[in-house]
Amino acid sequence: MGGLGPRGPDDERGELRVSLRDRLDRSAGNHVCCLAQADDEPFFDAYIHRGLAKGQQVLCVTDEQGAVGRYVRARRHGHDGTVLAARPASALYLAGGTFDADAMLDRYAAAVEASLRAGYTGLRVLADTTWLLRHPNYYDAFLDYEERVNHLFTDERFAAVCSYDARLVPEDWTQALLERHPLRAQGSDPAALAAGLGHATVTEDERVALRGEFDISNAAALRPLIAEYTTGDGDVHVDAGELAFIDVAGVRELVRIAQGLGAGRRLVVRNAPASLRLVVDTAGWGRLAQLVLADAGTAAA
Repeated sequence: MGGLGPRGPDDERGELRVSLRDRLDRSAGNHVCCLAQADDEPFFDAYIHRGLAKGQQVLCVTDEQGAVGRYVRARRHGHDGTVLAARPASALYLAGGTFDADAMLDRYAAAVEASLRAGYTGLRVLADTTWLLRHPNYYDAFLDYEERVNHLFTDERFAAVCSYDARLVPEDWTQALLERHPLRAQGSDPAALAAGLGHATVTEDERVALRGEFDISNAAALRPLIAEYTTGDGDVHVDAGELAFIDVAGVRELVRIAQGLGAGRRLVVRNAPASLRLVVDTAGWGRLAQLVLADAGTAAA
């Protein structure tokens, strides 16, 4: 399967409009609802680049009238010399002429296993849902499917973005669709869309829990995500146990947040994944008094 060639990151940041969810299924950190109002290409690029960098197989599920179909056609027609693996949404979601939620769950579970057997680290899907607008009789069944599919997103082996065109989706569908996804990317600003690949919420013990993915495309979103919880006194506690991926740009933002907390305060990161620890050690940020990587269940000294 072909991959996207390297592209220069867009350093124009602009204001990030980040939506936080009040409730979040902790087992489903890689299931994203993309409800876009403008050009999706930068968001799709960031999502696909990240999967390829992690050794995942990438599959684009396309619709002739949808954003993913337009994106794949542009890539296949020499936009950057890339050929992306694609499958029509109608052949996947409407196999046999009808939508069957149980069959879809089985198909994706089998596809993840097939990717692993082929030597990939997992499967990353970019799925266009425009077909649903032509078959509104399946709306209730599809909502049930979007809720149930979350149990497949237990680790980094499976990630999916469900692309909905905000200009076409009925207004009374929008909230229900967003609620079925633990992560959301919405708006007309490409930076805001990219920010939706990462998420923060507050745990019962008042820690900021990070999940999803943060790299150069959306690292700037970390500051507004965490800033809401940095007011007051004392240390700020972050749980990174369900963080799927973070690169040096994301860790650099954590360092900047820690350094900006003020005298005597620290950013204490628990359950840090190996990628975060490696960057901290390599960059020498482990010597900073304001940043502490603590193991689960241990008190920060």
